[in-house]
Amino acid sequence: MIRAFAAGLVAQLRISAVTPLAVASAVLSPLAYGILVISSGSAPDIGITTGIAAAGIWTTTLTSALFAVLGERRARTLQLLVTAPTSMAWPLLGRVVGGAVQGLTAVPASLLAVSLIWQVPAFGDPVILAAALLLILIGCAAMSAFLVGFLVRYRFFAGMINGFFGLVTFLTGMFVPVAALQPAGRRIAELLPPTSAMSAVREQSYAELGFGCVVLLLWLVAAVCYLSLAERRIRRISSAFLA
Repeated sequence: MIRAFAAGLVAQLRISAVTPLAVASAVLSPLAYGILVISSGSAPDIGITTGIAAAGIWTTTLTSALFAVLGERRARTLQLLVTAPTSMAWPLLGRVVGGAVQGLTAVPASLLAVSLIWQVPAFGDPVILAAALLLILIGCAAMSAFLVGFLVRYRFFAGMINGFFGLVTFLTGMFVPVAALQPAGRRIAELLPPTSAMSAVREQSYAELGFGCVVLLLWLVAAVCYLSLAERRIRRISSAFLA
């Protein structure tokens, strides 16, 4: 299990090696959102900076999860994972986590961009900031794991994940505080792991971090279970479906 996970992680890091272009692409779109928010009157504080970094992690993890499954299908190695004695969930999870780790390059890139364009933000409690970034990293990986399970079970169609980036960044408060949402929207947002992390950074709250850890644990368990269900279904269908 551990070896399969590590193999997927190393494979993802080798396939999508971090380059200056990869760092720029991870942060450019989130930075554009950040500029729009700051231009509307928000201060370029650590909340906005963390939101830009979180959006960079999310977009990198999301696209890595997508291309991991599509790449396995194209190389016809998904069939090998299905027939292997080890659960296919672990190498695929390794690929997802590898994409999330690559997304960490958005953290220094966003800090540098905000500092150069506006000012160096006040960091607040460094423990809260570090824990929040870790929560965001693992949370984005957990959400992307559901996408992997879906793509393993069903075929991919162009444009089917286009709305995920904007929807998650909006609901989790990466650019606009969750308090600005309607009550129904806030209840949905609380079910997403990055939401509590962003609130913890803005409010400097350990309580929000604790709640976020509980939500994250539930997401991790659910993601592993869903991938296992997807794997069992794939093992029952014909290999022609994977072609």
